[in-house]
Amino acid sequence: MKKLPEDVLTIPHILNNSTINPTQLAANLGINRATLRKYMADGSGEYHVVIDGRFYSRPGFYTNGRVDSINPPSSSPGER
Repeated sequence: MKKLPEDVLTIPHILNNSTINPTQLAANLGINRATLRKYMADGSGEYHVVIDGRFYSRPGFYTNGRVDSINPPSSSPGER
């Protein structure tokens, strides 16, 4: 994936380069803390970006055992 422009940030980038904590960041972006945690692994900005303090996400990124495109499970639920 291409490098993001300087004015386009991701949640991991904001948390790593500032003193703000996740609860404060979620409040500033107007999103739930669970939503913030969901995108904490997306450092490349493939599924979300923050532009001018506004959170944008794209459809297709789900967790809770349905589809996890960032960290796919190592095996199918029926395989052991």
